[in-house]
Amino acid sequence: MLKIKDAVQVKQGFAFSRRVGDVQAIREPNAIHPDGLALVRFIGTQVKRWFRISDLTPLDWLND
Repeated sequence: MLKIKDAVQVKQGFAFSRRVGDVQAIREPNAIHPDGLALVRFIGTQVKRWFRISDLTPLDWLND
C-alpha cells in the first residue's frame, strides 16, 4: 500500500523510460479509477502528475 512521501518508479512514454518520484497525495478509488490515483512529483523537478496506483512501482529500498 502506498503512503505519502513513498518513492516510486513511473513508466513513461513509448520507450518505457522510467522516472523516479515521490507521492504527494492519494485519491480514493471511484467508478472511473477503481484502483485510485496518486499525485507524483518527479525527483529534481517541481513537475507533478496524477497516475493510477496500479501503474506505480514502489522502491522498497528507499521507503521506510
